Amino acid sequence: MQKEDLAWLIIRATGLFMVLRVLLYIPDLIILAGWLLERVGMVGSESGIVQGSYGLMRIQIFTHSAAAFLSAILGIYLLRRGKAVFRLLTLSGPKF
Repeated sequence: MQKEDLAWLIIRATGLFMVLRVLLYIPDLIILAGWLLERVGMVGSESGIVQGSYGLMRIQIFTHSAAAFLSAILGIYLLRRGKAVFRLLTLSGPKF
């Protein structure tokens, strides 16, 4: 196996890992969204602690969604193209 083949193997494996990571975010997002929708009907009868957890859950949904989106973009790029990363991995130093 040559250096170029190993570089493509690493790129594709990383892309596959990123796409699988997105699949693991989906159940978390469904659970968080369900919890958030359940709490929407109880807005008037909540204490300060519950309202604080409501805000925390909204932030968590946003961060999980952003992480899933970025992982999906990166994973698909690495699986389909990845030429820029390949050039960085196979870059050789100056020749003397």
